[in-house]
Amino acid sequence: MISPTPIAFSIWLALLGYQISVFTLSRARRSHQHVTKDNNMIISKLPDDVLISILARIPIKDAVRTSILSKRWKNLFKLVPDVDLRCDYLVGHNYTRNIIFDILYRYCGGYLIVGRHNSTRCPHNLMFFDIVHGYLYSRRGSNIRRLVFCCCLTKSYADRFEAIIRYLGTTASIRKLAVHCCCSLRSCTRSFSGRLLCETPSLSSLELNVSILQPNLKISESNKYSLQIIRLSNVTLREGALDCILSNCLILHSLRIDYCEFSCSKLCFRGPNLRLKHLNIEECRGGVEEIEFYASNLITFEFQNRKVVKFIFDHVPHLQSIYLGFFYRNIIHYVRARLPMLLPPHQPKSLTLASASDVYQISRRTRTNTFSNLRQLRLRLWYTAYVNLLLVMIPFLQSCPCLEEFHLDTESVECNGRKLKRPPVAVIHSELKKVEITGFCGSRNEIEFALHILKSAPRLEQMQISRCPKWHIGFVRWMEREDKTPWSQQTRKKILKQLQSQALSKTARVIIQHVPKYDDTWSRYETD
Repeated sequence: MISPTPIAFSIWLALLGYQISVFTLSRARRSHQHVTKDNNMIISKLPDDVLISILARIPIKDAVRTSILSKRWKNLFKLVPDVDLRCDYLVGHNYTRNIIFDILYRYCGGYLIVGRHNSTRCPHNLMFFDIVHGYLYSRRGSNIRRLVFCCCLTKSYADRFEAIIRYLGTTASIRKLAVHCCCSLRSCTRSFSGRLLCETPSLSSLELNVSILQPNLKISESNKYSLQIIRLSNVTLREGALDCILSNCLILHSLRIDYCEFSCSKLCFRGPNLRLKHLNIEECRGGVEEIEFYASNLITFEFQNRKVVKFIFDHVPHLQSIYLGFFYRNIIHYVRARLPMLLPPHQPKSLTLASASDVYQISRRTRTNTFSNLRQLRLRLWYTAYVNLLLVMIPFLQSCPCLEEFHLDTESVECNGRKLKRPPVAVIHSELKKVEITGFCGSRNEIEFALHILKSAPRLEQMQISRCPKWHIGFVRWMEREDKTPWSQQTRKKILKQLQSQALSKTARVIIQHVPKYDDTWSRYETD
């Protein structure tokens, strides 16, 4: 017979453990409630400007949910300076988006009128416009610094959209406006009316996406001296539309054109009062064959395209930085032989190239004109091999007698092949101070190229060699890839051993690293 004592004792222990756990949990719950209450009290005591700053830094869905919990937060939400309104997020089809819509519906209260319509593109468009109207009306009297407006902007909603822009221009003193279309590029046929800009006199920045821009831009005197930044993305520019922008926006200093379609074969950036300083063009669609410049204030020009076009630099006395990328096209010959002849003397100071490089298309007898004042050179080559690289690079570097900083990305350079030979006659790069080689594998030909640089730069201060690639793709953007297999410690030491103590400069440092710094660490040169 089994004694009941052990069973009773085990039950007693279990009950004791249960009581202890209940006591512990209750204390933790009381402590958590106390901490939460204290935190809520601390947050509630924050000044208005701090709470507005908090609301401005969280997504609109969280800001709206927070604002309905407290009358104070609700009133402060109306003062948030940056507003992001997107129909594909606020009134989409999934469950979460419908919840957000319900919250906004309650939030806008008496100002919201919801109707039904038969749109085949975006079934919630009318609902979205009602939400936007209600929200903007609820915050009347407060200014908006930046508004992102995204919906299916078709012709059927043109009047509603224009009414909102007019309202913003007259009551909100809006400074930055971004207009996007969330439907497919083919289904959007909306024309952006230049008349709207006349009704937003405080607007300094405009971002326009997926629309048709007509040459009817007539801007009021106040707007001529307010618009400073324009970005056009996937916009169809009718003939004369670009001229309207340049002639009407008298203090425009930055223009970015991405994947836009032109009906003309020649683009002209010129005008007696043109103050344009920074121009970025990425992928011209249509039949553009020539780009002409007469821009006395232009400092930076960046151009990426699948097709090589002709440049005419009539008058660019302050041009300092050029970026050219032609998607696997070979432009080395053009840059070496033609570009220096097209530019004014002593220009530019910074040059970035992305090009295919077939050494057999570049004769050794090719004339290389001099970039007499070039200080910075970034180069990325495709379809070439290290065995041919020196045949291209040495004459190029020789044509830049003032070069101080050089970056070469070798991600697409073939490492294999016969061993390259350094030139028998020493080539001195007398001003070179900083060299960066990214996408480095550690092959013998890569080592030979790095040795050539080390042994020909008497003023070299630093050479950075990185396993992962790094490439500047224009407009303060960088290509970042960190998926390369890291070097072993043995490989790292082997590379360093072959390069260390080989530099002509006594102060040069060789840095071996896996990931480069993805930012612009180059020197800044002021306009002469």
